[in-house]
Amino acid sequence: MAATLPATPSAKDIAQANRRQQEAYESVNAWFIDWAEVLRSELPYRDLVRLGLVQVRRSGAGDEPETTPEGASTGDEL
Repeated sequence: MAATLPATPSAKDIAQANRRQQEAYESVNAWFIDWAEVLRSELPYRDLVRLGLVQVRRSGAGDEPETTPEGASTGDEL
């Protein structure tokens, strides 16, 4: 049994699919931005870094890594 190949989509079908994909992306992106703004005020800084909602800026490769003093809160206690 030989399998038949599906018909090649037309340029119009491809343009429609691209437009629907772009609209879906914009909708999800708007939801994510709204969600991220709400969480920024609710979560500890370390959790925001883990979720990728903030970026950590490092001053240089030769600097010592940041450490938390013993007994200090890191926000992981929740």
